[in-house]
Amino acid sequence: MSDSSEITEWLGVAEACEFLSVGKTTLYGYMSAGELPFFYLTDTGNRRTKKSDLLNLLIPGKPHFSSPSTELQKWLKISGAASYIKVTKQTLYNYMSDDRLPYYYLKGTQHRRVKKSDVETLFVPGYRPSVSSEDVAESDEST
Repeated sequence: MSDSSEITEWLGVAEACEFLSVGKTTLYGYMSAGELPFFYLTDTGNRRTKKSDLLNLLIPGKPHFSSPSTELQKWLKISGAASYIKVTKQTLYNYMSDDRLPYYYLKGTQHRRVKKSDVETLFVPGYRPSVSSEDVAESDEST
């Protein structure tokens, strides 16, 4: 039995666009420029690309950020990430500038992408004081 890390995950054009949060024109541009290897499905005009090759298009925004993981990640545009957690884009840019949110550039562009899982780490558990039965009784007596 082969190691599961050797399994290639193939994506069609629509899936690849969704994975990177880009349009078809951008994806075909990478293919035409030779920056994104692709393959035709036999006897069809349908293109396929390896997920690992898509990850090679993502460049860490700062040198100390890690390279994109080969794990299945949902990549978000900055506007999509802001909508997802209900903040402004400027708030996310602030998180990026003070290294609380890693970001990646699409190769050859200034378009930033963030991992959905990294955006979710911005949430921390809130403090919720426990209410004892004595506190409830006292508040009932004072009303």
